Amino acid sequence: MTREAQARMEEMQKVIGKRMTETVRPRPLSMATESSLSRLLESPRTDIIVRSVDELASQADADLSKAIKNEELIQGHLKALTSLLLEKSNELEKSKLDLQNAKRQCEVVKRLFDDCMAEKEIMYEAFNEELDGMYNDANLPEDESWAAITKDLRQTKEARNTLSKENSLLQRQLADAELQKEE
Repeated sequence: MTREAQARMEEMQKVIGKRMTETVRPRPLSMATESSLSRLLESPRTDIIVRSVDELASQADADLSKAIKNEELIQGHLKALTSLLLEKSNELEKSKLDLQNAKRQCEVVKRLFDDCMAEKEIMYEAFNEELDGMYNDANLPEDESWAAITKDLRQTKEARNTLSKENSLLQRQLADAELQKEE
């Protein structure tokens, strides 16, 4: 409950307490006022007005009590709503971070896929060049053909071994990079 609400509630309770404990103190009246007052008090209309005022005062007291209770209830609901809103806000922030991470992962997968496709194209081109070279070597005279094929085979094995070493090195570097990224 806010300080202002607390102060209002205390003020209302004081007013209600005063009203219930106060008694009407008669004031000295002049003779003319006394006679007009006695006539006024004796009239049946005055009783109705007094009862109406009493009923209205009682109703006002009851309404004030209800208002105080409702204000306390609303304060409790506001606190619950505030905590719920804070919780939802935190969940939203977490979801935003998860979405950013998922986008980054998607970009990495796309880049890896593009790299893989480019590597496949390079391998097909190299394979076709080798195949064309072997076909050309096979169409040479038998002595030259055998020497050319043997030479190509030796060069191919050397290149494969070199590439195998590079591949192993790159795989280790990639694994190290992934570990660093995870950390």
